[in-house]
Amino acid sequence: MNNVTIPEFKLAKALSSRSTFLVVIESAFVLLINLFALVGNALLCLAIRKNVRLRRNTTNLFIVSLACSDVLMALLCMPLSVGVFIRGQWIYGQLLCQLQGFAFFVLAFVSLETMALVAVNRYLNVTKPALYQRLFTHKRSCNMIVTLWLLCLFYVGIFTILKWPVFVFNPGKAICHIKIRRGPYKTAWNFITLFVFALVPMVTLFVCYWRVFVSVRRHNVQTLRWLRGSEACMQKVVIQWKISR
Repeated sequence: MNNVTIPEFKLAKALSSRSTFLVVIESAFVLLINLFALVGNALLCLAIRKNVRLRRNTTNLFIVSLACSDVLMALLCMPLSVGVFIRGQWIYGQLLCQLQGFAFFVLAFVSLETMALVAVNRYLNVTKPALYQRLFTHKRSCNMIVTLWLLCLFYVGIFTILKWPVFVFNPGKAICHIKIRRGPYKTAWNFITLFVFALVPMVTLFVCYWRVFVSVRRHNVQTLRWLRGSEACMQKVVIQWKISR
């Protein structure tokens, strides 16, 4: 079956033998997601671009980076998947399969790492404002974004060059997914991807936003105690004033 496993063969058969009603519903749904992702993120970038105040906020630089990755995903990857849902198979040839797979993983990794950077940005802004001002300057934030994009491009590019063709159409996901045979390349890909591009971002997101939540709650409790203390003091002052009268 040309290196196609039995589960993949069954998925390919199920994809190509769908009813006309299911083809229309699934294709329309994926197309709507594609359009919303493209238009919504493009408008977000435009709004930040037009507003000087928004551009000065370094957090919005990371938001723009995240939006750009989503726009590119909507332009480079999702339209091909829409065609797959319409035709029921991959019809674009091997070269476009490699390009879609490469773009998909680069953009997905950029999104995950950018969300982690946004979490760190928010955490430092809330809990350590002095460090935030030193670390997240406009220039350093831009350097972080460029470095992140280059890192993801380099990582996926290395495996694409060394194991060409490395992406194979997966009918269960309707995209060209990476497929590395057994060996050191597969071990390296699985370990680095799991640790650097999955585990680290998830842990960073959880820890940073949890610390932000704890910090905000602690601040609210202290503020409430101060207000109650101030209210009690005011009541005492009022009582003493009335007695003195």
